[in-house]
Amino acid sequence: MAQCAVRDGTDVRNIISYAVGIVLLVVAGFGIYNILNMMHLELDAIAILKATGFSGGDVRRIFPPAQRINRHRGCLGRPCCGCHTSAHHR
Repeated sequence: MAQCAVRDGTDVRNIISYAVGIVLLVVAGFGIYNILNMMHLELDAIAILKATGFSGGDVRRIFPPAQRINRHRGCLGRPCCGCHTSAHHR
């Protein structure tokens, strides 16, 4: 009986380990897709700017500050959203 309990516990741990691994792979896949999608959208925006007559220097002056602003908004917004949602569940 004791061996069955140990084996069952090992089986449960293995199932949980595999489930966590699969979830991590799926989440990583979504992250990679999101990065590639954003790069594609950014390249489209750069192509549109160049097609309408903007020079390469103009594009380099526009995109780094915009990216910096978006990064800061994301870094500041995530904790605020987390605190806001956790406050409603108390």
